[in-house]
Amino acid sequence: MDAYSPEDVAHASDFETPLQHGVLRFVPGPGVPADVRSGLPVRNDRNYVYVPVGYLDRDPKHVDKIINALDLQLPNLVITTAETGPGNGGDCVYKVQDAGEHQVAKDWTENHTAEVLKAKVAQLLRSTVDSGIEVGAWIMPQCPRRRDGGTRMICEALSNLGDNEPYVALGVLGLDKQDEAEGLTASIQSNMVPLGSPVKSVSRIDYDKSLKDSAPCPELTHLLIFESAHEKARFAQELLDLVPDILLAFGDITRTAMKSVFDNTLAGSPIVLLKHTGENVDALCRMFKHVREHIAKVEYEKKLAAKADAKKEKKKKKKLLQMVEKVGTEVAVLNPLTPGPEQEETILKQQPATGSQVINIPPIPDEQDDLIRLFINTWPSNFNGQSVVLADPLLLNGPAFQKRILASITATFDLKMGGEDTQNAKRKALQYAWSFYDIAHKHSKLRKRSAESLHLQLVIFTLVSIIASVLYDQAYGGGGSPTGGFQLFVFVMTILLPLYITSLKQESDNNNPVVRWAAFRVAAARLESEIFKFRAQVGPYRAADKTERSMQEPLRHFSKKTQDIWLGIKQFLHDDGMEISDNFWEYGDSTPAASASKGKKLPKPKQKGKIKSFFSTISARLPTLKKTKLDAADDVPANETTPMLGDTFMDETFIGNIQEKHSGDAQEETSPEKMESNLAEDVSSVSSSQSSSIVEMPPDEEDPVEEPFVDDRYSPLTAEQYIDCRMKGNMRSKADDLQLMVGRNSKISKTIKLVTIFSGATAALSLQWAVPIVLGVTAALGTGQEFRKYTRRIELGNVMVVQLNELKLWWIGLSMYQRQLPHNKDRLIQNAEHIIITEIASSFDGQSVEKDD
Repeated sequence: MDAYSPEDVAHASDFETPLQHGVLRFVPGPGVPADVRSGLPVRNDRNYVYVPVGYLDRDPKHVDKIINALDLQLPNLVITTAETGPGNGGDCVYKVQDAGEHQVAKDWTENHTAEVLKAKVAQLLRSTVDSGIEVGAWIMPQCPRRRDGGTRMICEALSNLGDNEPYVALGVLGLDKQDEAEGLTASIQSNMVPLGSPVKSVSRIDYDKSLKDSAPCPELTHLLIFESAHEKARFAQELLDLVPDILLAFGDITRTAMKSVFDNTLAGSPIVLLKHTGENVDALCRMFKHVREHIAKVEYEKKLAAKADAKKEKKKKKKLLQMVEKVGTEVAVLNPLTPGPEQEETILKQQPATGSQVINIPPIPDEQDDLIRLFINTWPSNFNGQSVVLADPLLLNGPAFQKRILASITATFDLKMGGEDTQNAKRKALQYAWSFYDIAHKHSKLRKRSAESLHLQLVIFTLVSIIASVLYDQAYGGGGSPTGGFQLFVFVMTILLPLYITSLKQESDNNNPVVRWAAFRVAAARLESEIFKFRAQVGPYRAADKTERSMQEPLRHFSKKTQDIWLGIKQFLHDDGMEISDNFWEYGDSTPAASASKGKKLPKPKQKGKIKSFFSTISARLPTLKKTKLDAADDVPANETTPMLGDTFMDETFIGNIQEKHSGDAQEETSPEKMESNLAEDVSSVSSSQSSSIVEMPPDEEDPVEEPFVDDRYSPLTAEQYIDCRMKGNMRSKADDLQLMVGRNSKISKTIKLVTIFSGATAALSLQWAVPIVLGVTAALGTGQEFRKYTRRIELGNVMVVQLNELKLWWIGLSMYQRQLPHNKDRLIQNAEHIIITEIASSFDGQSVEKDD
C-alpha cells in the first residue's frame, strides 16, 4: 500500500467530521433535445457521501460507518460488472470468433450476428437484474461512470425496472485527474458539507445519454465518492470480502478487469463471462475451458488408476487366501493378511498425501497473452470449476442463464467443502455419528420389544387370572377344599396368577421400559437430525468463510452436540450391555469423494465389542481453535412467500426461429433495411414464441451434466437434495404408518364395541358368570389401544405431514435466487427437523424437544 504524505493526513483532519455529504443533480444541458429532456429521471437528485483521503486508516470501523452514512445495510449478494476499456467507445464488440463452427451463427452474416448478440445480451442482463433485485442484491459496477460501456448497459437494464420497484445501485468512485480536468472534483468539494449538516447547494451535472464522460450514471441510486482512487479500490475490496459477490464480465474489458477475474478465481467467488462480447472475454473463456478439460482429464486418469489398484489389491488378497487354504496353519502363523513393518512402510508410501496439492496446468497452445500465461502458471489448487459460468448468449435464454448462475452460487457459497483434511475429518465424524445412531436405534428396538413383552404379559396373565377365577367358581361352587388334581391345579392358579401379576406391575413401575424405549428412540432421532443439519450446513454448521480454521468450527459443534445427546441417555445405560463393531475406530477411505461417487450406502457395522469414548478421541484430534463469527444472515428472518420468476425470457424457440429464417442466406446480400426488419421480427417473436412449440437446439457445451442424486449418508446436501432424501422420505413413511395405525385402531374400536354388546347379551341370557370374562376381554383390548397410543400418534402424524407440506409449499413459492439465501435455507431445514423430532418425541409422554437457535 502506498504511504500517505503528512499533508494528506492533515487534510483529512481539517474537517470537523471526516465524512462529508452532498447532492448531485442531473439537469438538461444547453441545447439538449426535447426527447432527451423528457427522458430525464423524475428523481434527478443523488445523495453522495464523500470520503477524504486518510479516513480508512484513521477509523478502524470505517466500513460500518460509511455504510451507515449511506443509510444502507449490507446485502445478501453484490453483483459487480467488470470495467471496460475506452476502445470502441466502451461498447461491446459483438463477434463470434469461429463463426463457421458455431452451432447457430454459422449461417448468419456478421452484422446480423452482432445485432442478435446485442439483443440477447441485453435480455440476459435484464433477467440478471430482475432476479438480483428480487433478493435485495446490490448492483455495484467496478467503474460506475458514463464512459464505461458495461455500466451503461447494466444501468439501462435498471432503468426498465420502473420507479415502483426499489433497488440499490451503488456507485463507488475515486476522483482522478480526468475528474479534476472536467470540473467534477471542484463541483463536489465546493458543495459538500459535514455529515449531518443540511446541504445548502447542489452540484449540477448535465444529463445527456449521448455523453460518455467520467460523470456517474444517473441510474445509480447511491454514490460513494473517495478523494483517493487508491482508497476507493481498497474499500471496494473490503466490502466484497464481507458480502458474497458475483463478477459479471462482458464487453471490451480492461486488463485490470482481467486481473479482477483472476482475483475472484483465487477467492473462489462466482464469475460469469458472456462470450462473443469482447476479445479479452473470449480469451478468458478459452483459458477456463482449457483448465476444465485438463482437470477433467486428470480426474479421469485418477479414477482409472484407482480402479486398476483396486483390481490388483483384489487379486493380491485372493492369492493370499489361496495360499492360506493351501499351506494351512504354517501360513496362518505367518499371518500374511496382517502387514508387518516393511509392508506398513510400503503401504504408507503408496497412500496419497493429505492436504492441498498444487495443480500444474499445461500452457495453452499458441497463447500470446502474457496475462493469460501468468494465470495458467499460478493456478490455484482449490479451483472449483462450477464457480465459473461461460455463457453463450446465442444458446441461452433467461431462465437457463439464471440456473447456471444459481448453480455457481450454490457451488461457491452454499456448500463449503474445505480441503482434503477437512473433508476427511467431517467424513470420520459422520461415520462415528452414524455408528452411534445405529447403536441407539438397535437398543430402541430392544427396549421396545421389552416394553411390549412386559405389557403383553400383564394383559394376558390378568385375563387368564380372571378366567380361571370365574371358571373355578362356576365349576366347583367356590366352597370346600379341592379334591381332584385338576381342581387343585386351577385353585393354585387362582392364587399364583395375582401374585405374578403383582410382581410384573412392580417391575413395570420400578424399571419402566417405555421410558427407556423413548430415551433411545428420541436420542436416535436427534442424532439423525443433527447429521442432516451438519450435512446441509445450516445454522451453527455453516462456516463463516472458506478458511480451514473456520471450517473446523462446525465440526467441533457437531462433536459437542453428539456428546450432549449421548450424555442425555447416560442414566439409562446402567444395566444395558452396549456393543459396537470391532472396526468401529478404523477409518479406511482416505478420499471422501471416491466413496461419495459410488452412490451406495456403507454397510452397517456388526454389533460386537465394547464401547469406547468417542468424545475424548474426536476432541483430541481436533485442533484448538478460536471461535469464529458465524454468518450474520443466520439470524435474519425469512421473507414472505413471493412469486417465482416468470418465463418472459428468450427461450430456444427464439433461436430456432432465427436459425430457420436465416439459414442459407450467408451468400445473399442483405440490405440494412432488410436486416433491421429481420432483427425486429426476431426480437418481437420472443413473447409470441412462448406459446409455440419448442425447437430443439444443439446443446451448449458448457451445460453441466445432471447426475441423479443418490444419498450416500455422507456427502453435503443442498436444499433440494435435503427435500428429496429427508422430507419426502419422512412424509411417505409417515403416510404409510398412518394408514396402518388408522386400520388397526379402527379394528380394535369395532371389536371393543362388539364385545361390549356381547356382554349385554350374556347378561340378558342369564349368563351373568360370563360377564366378568367379557369385560376382561374388553379391558385387555382397551389397554392395548392405550398402550399403542393410536389416537395421539395419528393426530401427531397428521400434524407433521401437514406442517411439512406447508413448509414445502413455502419453499416452492420462493424464487430461484431467494432459495439461495442462507436464512431461507435455515428456515426450511431447521423447521423441518424440529417438526420431525417433535412428532417422535411427543409420541411418548413426558418427552420434549427444544427449538433450534
